[in-house]
Amino acid sequence: MSYYSLSLKEESNVHGIIDGYFLYHDAAINKEQVCKLIVSQLKENNYPEIDEISLRERKDTFNKNITELWAGELKVNNARTGEGMLVAFAGKIQESWFYVIGSFALQKQNFGSWAAGKRAIDIILNSLNNYDLEYEDQFYLEH
Repeated sequence: MSYYSLSLKEESNVHGIIDGYFLYHDAAINKEQVCKLIVSQLKENNYPEIDEISLRERKDTFNKNITELWAGELKVNNARTGEGMLVAFAGKIQESWFYVIGSFALQKQNFGSWAAGKRAIDIILNSLNNYDLEYEDQFYLEH
């Protein structure tokens, strides 16, 4: 598994974190197992109260290389960072599973940080194995 992390920072304040995990190509795994991996990762990262995550299928991705995409949001309360939101995406791209977890302030607490985090995840998802970003323009023309 490969792991990448992005911090959304302004001066010394961290307004969000996006963690991306990429599983091995052709790994024999399914969505339920990916959900268990997400919960395990969240428990390791200061969210011990989370026992399950429910992801719903998303059909509105403009990256045609993504063959499956599932998403979910959780409102959380962390002793270190306070109330916030976790956004999770799990998907399959060219026979490889991935998942992305974003940790942000709630929309009503800090709209700018929340919006920047959500947009950053959209950019990441659109960029996966889409080296020319060729699908984004067509998506916006259709929607």
